[in-house]
Amino acid sequence: MTETVLCDERYVIIRVANYLIVNVYLPCVGTANRQVICDDILSIIADYCERHSDCVPIIARDFNVNLDTRDAVASVIRQFAFEYLLVRCDDLFPSKKNTHLCK
Repeated sequence: MTETVLCDERYVIIRVANYLIVNVYLPCVGTANRQVICDDILSIIADYCERHSDCVPIIARDFNVNLDTRDAVASVIRQFAFEYLLVRCDDLFPSKKNTHLCK
């Protein structure tokens, strides 16, 4: 029922029944090569989502970006979420958003 699919310094992907659960930690603003690192990580996650297309993807943790900004990383993450039909939990409860915490 449970399988560790892939484990790395910045992400862990596990399969539990028909769920593909991804715990990810993207680099902070100011990190050298941040965009490249984020693109690579999201590409790897996308690849595993495709490999496990019979699973429902759940992605959580720390993207280190305010997804409501024009930041290039935010844009890539929003596109990724759109492609995989992901729902942002912060959009489910907009009155609880802490946008001032994300830069």
